[in-house]
Amino acid sequence: MTSSTNKYRFSFTAGALLHGEMVLAANELIHHDFKLERLSASVLNKNRSKTNKREFAEVALRLKTLDEKEIEFLANGSLALSKQVALLACVRAYSFIRDFFFCVILDKVSLFDFSLTERDYISFVRNRELDHPELEALADSTKYKVKQVLFRILDQAELIDSIKSKHINPNFLEPRLGAWLTEQGKLNEVKLLLG
Repeated sequence: MTSSTNKYRFSFTAGALLHGEMVLAANELIHHDFKLERLSASVLNKNRSKTNKREFAEVALRLKTLDEKEIEFLANGSLALSKQVALLACVRAYSFIRDFFFCVILDKVSLFDFSLTERDYISFVRNRELDHPELEALADSTKYKVKQVLFRILDQAELIDSIKSKHINPNFLEPRLGAWLTEQGKLNEVKLLLG
């Protein structure tokens, strides 16, 4: 279930979950008949133009992975529901994050092991480097940032209790999102978010 054929992209380090930015853009997207090309970086209202453009590029990449119902959940759902949709978009947009879910989180949860460790992450990266030379080629500082932002995404989405303890929340999935994904035949994504 992993995607070893696709090159990993690490642009998610530009802003972690970007939940608030995704909600802003989702609201605008609804008002523009779900046409992403009608949105501009100015929707994020950032003070710095470079930050605006960089974060908007990531938000747009993530929003492209969502269907209209999921965008509505993101824009109008409860805080927990919208964070889960933001996480789902990250899982869909970045194969590195998706592989981490399948190879580490889902595996640990299936064994009723809810504690993520440094060893889990290191083992995952070493195994993935075999199929992904772009991962091995990263500078040490970038490797550190990738790890740091990955765990920040999990923390901000409330899949883990904190970056420090990294305890997986086993009762994560919001019923409305679970029902929608099941109805759409996306059971693998339900399994991911059950992590």
